[in-house]
Amino acid sequence: MGSGASRYEPRSHDESDDESTSSEGEQKAKLDKKGSNVDLIPPATPGADDGRSTIAGEGARKTRTIREPTVREPTIREPTIHGFDDDAASQGTYGDPFDDQCLGQTTYSGPCKITVNGIEHVTQAGKLILEVLREKGVPVPSLCWHPRLPTVGKCKLCAVEMKDGHSPDWKKACACASVITPDMQIRTESHDLRQHLAETLKKIAHAQKSAGFYIIRGLFDKAVHHYNDTPDLQRLFGLARHAQVDNSNQAIVLDVEACTECSRCVTVCREVSGMNIYSMVGATAEFPIVKQYGRLIGDTECVACGQCAVFCPSGAIQEQNDVAAVVQAMQAGKVMVAGVAPSSRIGLGEMLGLTRPADLNKVPSLLRALGFQFVFDTNFTADLTIMEEGHELLGRIKAAMRPNGEFVMKVYPELLPHLSTARSPQQMLGSLVKNYFARKLGRRPDEICYVSIMPCTAKKQECKRPQLRTEGLPDVDYVLTVRETAAWFPLTRKCTGMFCPRPVRLIKELEMPFSIRPETTEESAYDNPLGTATGAAQLFGVSGGVMEAALRTAYELYTQQQLPRLTFHEIRGLEGLRTSTVMMGNLELRVAVVSGGAAVRRLVDDILSNRAQYHFIEVMFCPGGCLGGGGMPRSENPHVLEDRAARIYGIEERSVIRKSHENPQIRALYEDFLGEPLSPLAHRLLHTTYTPRPVPKPTSLPGGALAGAPFVLPDVLRSGPEDHTDGSSCRTASTNDDRTAEEEEVVAAREAKKLSIFYATQTGNALAVAKLVVKAARQLGYDPVLQDLGKTDRAKFGKVRQAVFVVSTFWDGHFPEHARGFWDWLSQPFHDRRYLKLMRYSVFGLGNSTFELFNHAARCLDKRLLELGAKRLSPIGEGDYEAKDRYRGTFKTWSKSFWRSLQQHQQVQAALRAKAATG
Repeated sequence: MGSGASRYEPRSHDESDDESTSSEGEQKAKLDKKGSNVDLIPPATPGADDGRSTIAGEGARKTRTIREPTVREPTIREPTIHGFDDDAASQGTYGDPFDDQCLGQTTYSGPCKITVNGIEHVTQAGKLILEVLREKGVPVPSLCWHPRLPTVGKCKLCAVEMKDGHSPDWKKACACASVITPDMQIRTESHDLRQHLAETLKKIAHAQKSAGFYIIRGLFDKAVHHYNDTPDLQRLFGLARHAQVDNSNQAIVLDVEACTECSRCVTVCREVSGMNIYSMVGATAEFPIVKQYGRLIGDTECVACGQCAVFCPSGAIQEQNDVAAVVQAMQAGKVMVAGVAPSSRIGLGEMLGLTRPADLNKVPSLLRALGFQFVFDTNFTADLTIMEEGHELLGRIKAAMRPNGEFVMKVYPELLPHLSTARSPQQMLGSLVKNYFARKLGRRPDEICYVSIMPCTAKKQECKRPQLRTEGLPDVDYVLTVRETAAWFPLTRKCTGMFCPRPVRLIKELEMPFSIRPETTEESAYDNPLGTATGAAQLFGVSGGVMEAALRTAYELYTQQQLPRLTFHEIRGLEGLRTSTVMMGNLELRVAVVSGGAAVRRLVDDILSNRAQYHFIEVMFCPGGCLGGGGMPRSENPHVLEDRAARIYGIEERSVIRKSHENPQIRALYEDFLGEPLSPLAHRLLHTTYTPRPVPKPTSLPGGALAGAPFVLPDVLRSGPEDHTDGSSCRTASTNDDRTAEEEEVVAAREAKKLSIFYATQTGNALAVAKLVVKAARQLGYDPVLQDLGKTDRAKFGKVRQAVFVVSTFWDGHFPEHARGFWDWLSQPFHDRRYLKLMRYSVFGLGNSTFELFNHAARCLDKRLLELGAKRLSPIGEGDYEAKDRYRGTFKTWSKSFWRSLQQHQQVQAALRAKAATG
């Protein structure tokens, strides 16, 4: 996953000979000896291929081959915005002009000399300026950039000034989108840069009143440059936005009050996950994130992969926190059981400083110290999954898939018959704990609380599926991510990516043990009978691992012969798609391994269009598999996935037993309880069913393109109503043909008397005012309809011709809670600019003048109605609770103006109709 112009194409070379590994002194000496940067370009390696990694066989050495450069002169061009969907991206975070001259793709990849703030350095040409500056210890803040995401260049916080032989003048540029060229001069400190950074931080902070932005710069450098200790930027800057907390999804929660508009969630959801749930098209300062179809996250196609939470730098997107519920279950006296996934122990090791391989054996002891009586190994049920899945595969050699079930149920329900029915290891372990282990303890299932420690946020959603229950109770009571679990320990203030202290505060308040020290904790084993696992199970934590473990077992079950090799190098790796053909005796088995939602969608589309055919497909929605899950530690290390994979493979290689079907505890479980693989009891406890849950696409919403999905508008909506003098006399041709002139006049007069009165109230005051409007309307001969704005039929809203809106502003500028869904919908960008052209309206607001955002909700609504083509009949009325007569005097003045304007409007319309009738 590259970043467009920000990457370079060096010569073909073996990784062990990479010149970047030599010291800066050696490279400088080499430059001095050669006397020219260009002379250092080595010849191309003979037989270089097209850039794809090749493996000759088991134990073969991986060779990276990249095209040879052809042009040696660097070019200058504007920064590349990688597939970004907001025109404002190239204008800075909030649309301000930014003179950004970024160097394009370099043509020289050897070592070169550069000058940074007057100090000479030697580095590799073609590397990103931002990467080089951080390598040299020069702090440069950034927000939108991440080494594992395509470059966007939106926030402009990483601005530097640079020049070289081709641009003698100092020019500002994004360090994240510009590359190093020979003899480049860079500076990160100047009056213009300090002023630019201060102004940019002001825009991010919105309502920040402090003038000490140079102090904030130091805080921001520490917060963003040193990503490992990023604090909650909401606390740092005091953002002033509507308090919008979208917790409609069962796994993740979005709090836009903490959003810094960095666009990382948009980028990762589109480029990595391929889902397009988020967009910034049409975003505003108050509502910076636009969600798919203008809905809450829980009503979109979001599969809760959590990648947005992993990459969010401010804490605006996080997992739903279940720590409080787990603690309450402990205090209720339940038997507490924990299960730990293979990637989870790797993640906990990162966050708790367990660096040695043997340190991971401390994880069971640490969990027991927190209050869990039993700690089982999810690897045990990974072996069990292989037994069930392997037999299932052999029973139906066709496209069996192991994907994110939520993804298939929502996006590709037609593939449900091809899914493996075997439950995930998490759900198998939960089922065994409630049905098998509970009997051994002599306890009822409801007396046990099983908590799964997972690297994946989607597991929070999975455990709530109705098919995964025992006696009406969920098999898995709660799922805690790695980040949530690590927050229990006192060292979390030093842990990677832990910027939200809420779980820590919660544990303190509940008087949980807080004297646990990982460095002094002793090692211990997982509890039996559900704690013994093989090396094959450990592979579940990395993409390709499930496939490799399944092939080890399926081969020997099918051929009744010993597998000639344990390692399947051809399906290992972190690329999006790997394919292979495995010979099992005389059976040619075509297999595929895919990870990352975007790669998954491409593969599924190829299968549905008959461009690809496989017998067995392993699908991991997160990049690299579970080790890149949405609940894993946040990291700005570009090689973090490779590092985690190496630890998993190391653990697997050191395992005594490396085939799932050779696990003695698995054999004992079948003999004592399950019977045999795919037995009726095994089917009931270890398998599941899926039901289609496609997300309905909107069919009646007017406007332009929707965030994340194609949407074709009906012709009548795309063209808008006929452009009459006023627009309110538009009628369909069929209606005009069937009515006489007298009937038309009667219908028009009836329509002129209809008046929709909408209210949005928090405490009932707005409703009381709306009833006064209803009473006055009846006295004047109108036909009023009182409607709760939060329950308005949105499909009919665009047809309203005459309306009054009575809206209260709750607290400091917020829309009333019951009407926020309507406001979120109305403020989305998919509405056509002429959507409300037929509407004539007036707004009366209620608020408290002691708050800075007095009547803010009413003002926002008035502005939005005008943007959508509605016409205001009278000026907005602003009632004040703090006034001597409350809002009565203002309401009386507004009422006179509104009724007078409405009557004048109707007189004009009657005159236009009469003129049209006489020809």
